[in-house]
Amino acid sequence: MIRIGVLGTSGIAERRMIPAIRKEASFLYAGAAFSTREEMGFGGTDAEFEALLAHKLEKAERFQRAFGGRTYTGYAELLADPEVDAVYIALPPALHFRWASEALRRGKHVLLEKPLTTRGADTEELVRLSREKGLALTENYGFPDHAQMALIRQWIADGVVGSLRLVRAAFGFPHRDSGDFRYCRALGGGALLDCGGYTIRAATEILGPEAEVLAAVSGTAEGHEVDLWGSVLMGRKDGVCAELAYGMDHDYRCELEVWGSRGTITAPRIFTAPDGYPAPVRLKTAEGTVEKTAADDQFLRVLQRFGRCAADGDAREAERERILLQGRLTERVRELSGREARP
Repeated sequence: MIRIGVLGTSGIAERRMIPAIRKEASFLYAGAAFSTREEMGFGGTDAEFEALLAHKLEKAERFQRAFGGRTYTGYAELLADPEVDAVYIALPPALHFRWASEALRRGKHVLLEKPLTTRGADTEELVRLSREKGLALTENYGFPDHAQMALIRQWIADGVVGSLRLVRAAFGFPHRDSGDFRYCRALGGGALLDCGGYTIRAATEILGPEAEVLAAVSGTAEGHEVDLWGSVLMGRKDGVCAELAYGMDHDYRCELEVWGSRGTITAPRIFTAPDGYPAPVRLKTAEGTVEKTAADDQFLRVLQRFGRCAADGDAREAERERILLQGRLTERVRELSGREARP
């Protein structure tokens, strides 16, 4: 049994991850921590902090009513709990490295929201620490574990699309509230680190780890301090390429296409299928079109992968290699598109 605590009371933790933890028999939900004034680096007045603290306490109480577990007053308090074996970190990206490295030093397995970190050097350091401590380090990309991705892999392996010719992936959504961390540079925002990472991971899922970034561009809009959209071309030495597009000021798209010499696979809800949603996967060949649906809980699946990593050294190392590949490709996109590293 793995006792897991949660750093941060984000919406994704509340809606998806903690319910998955409570479903999975090999995990026990220990509780959630909200930050102290020092941990958040709050620079406002005492009155402003009191108002913020009241909001945090109300949210913590809601978590406890819904899920049970303990409310930790500060991230450090949770990490100091000897009964907690692992942590799920659901904080803005700029805080990932600090708290993941502290968790690993404290002997906790770490499941991090994506992106793992905001800089390649930080990703490499977390991987080094996880190796040194013999601990699991997992990045929460859930779609590769979803049943629809398993179906796509099976169709490719069975040769029903023939030889691979091209992969296309697109993930974009309309502009969110201006207070969203995704639009804040200091918190590790930007489209590449958010929706762009999904498309890169999709390309390597299909093309394999030998695919390289060949070209990348990105753009922003007046009044914004981060990249809002981008496009990437990846390719293998055999000429098979992946065309990727992403953005967070867009009409909604969440698509994967695999084009082969004999057929085409399309998945129009590849990255964000909700728990139990019958995600469609279509296969078009000269014989006609076949559509199947795959329902799954990708948060439960990634949690199970995390559990396997905690239990098995080979699984841990395979996950580290995936993390390093994702970090290296993201850094290359940033370099080619002229985007500076985040804090």
